[in-house]
Amino acid sequence: MSTSDGRGSWIARTAGGSKYIYQPLGTFEGIAPKDLYEAASTAAREWFIVAKDENNASQDITVGIVCLRYTATHPNEVDRINRFLIGTPLARVKLSDLTRKDVQAWVDNLKTIQVSNGIGESHARADIDREVCPLRAALNQAHDLGEIATDTAWRMALRIKKNKKKRDLYLTREQRKSLLENMSAEAKPFFTALCLTPIRPGAVALLTVKDFDTANGVLNVSNDKGHEPRKIQLSESTADFFRAQVQGKKADAPIFQRNNGLAWNKDAWKYPIAHAVEQAGLPAETTAYTLRHSVITDLITGGLDLFTTAKIAGTGVDMISKHYGHLLQHHAKDAMAKLEL
Repeated sequence: MSTSDGRGSWIARTAGGSKYIYQPLGTFEGIAPKDLYEAASTAAREWFIVAKDENNASQDITVGIVCLRYTATHPNEVDRINRFLIGTPLARVKLSDLTRKDVQAWVDNLKTIQVSNGIGESHARADIDREVCPLRAALNQAHDLGEIATDTAWRMALRIKKNKKKRDLYLTREQRKSLLENMSAEAKPFFTALCLTPIRPGAVALLTVKDFDTANGVLNVSNDKGHEPRKIQLSESTADFFRAQVQGKKADAPIFQRNNGLAWNKDAWKYPIAHAVEQAGLPAETTAYTLRHSVITDLITGGLDLFTTAKIAGTGVDMISKHYGHLLQHHAKDAMAKLEL
């Protein structure tokens, strides 16, 4: 059966011996209220098939079952799979019948959904690469298990179209201020944090109140894309900003909450930033990650050494040197000038 947890997230429940087994199904955002129960029930039924029998004959396995199985080991993809895949015609297609036409139709429909939800067309196209990742990974997993003979159906349709301009886009401080000025009240604290620290957006979203030492202004980043935990000494003004955000919240609560009390995630933050980008007249390629790139750029051009920058950003010195080392050329020029006799 499927049921709501009272906060907008749906859960599948089935008996497991003397206890119940629960599986999160996501929030099903974008689905009309009258269709929520049916969508959740469909997801619950498909999850139950996976939970009941991991040895389904390959001809009976659908794309939906493959994706739900994938989320069992990748829980961070539950919301995305349930929002964009479960309940669609593609989810009901058997692996043995899957064609490129089926996958391409799903991608085209996803683009339409993105635009209708208020994301500009160019920004929607940029988002597609991120949305298809869990579907591609789930299908690749099925291919590796021998459940489907070839990846022809999705290899091209789900291909990531890398955008170098998007990766290298830099926003000036004035542009970042304009972005925040056009941001919704709900999202502004989260994006302000991205403008004040070089931390990845996903790691900022996972910060809880206990991760911030209010007395010393130190932030403990312990959940950041598999990287080692690190402590960051914040500036006094940034520490004051964080003190205001944690005030009155429980220790295990997200520092940056949405109006429903839940933490931010990729699916939630892309809408407010897309709207703010459009209102501020910024490049359509602007994403939450653009802010991290801009902050790191400012730290390096401001004179911070590569080792310290890498440490607080949670990455390797080699990566920082590769992507940002050229920014130090003018510092080298100034240093060489001082050698003149």
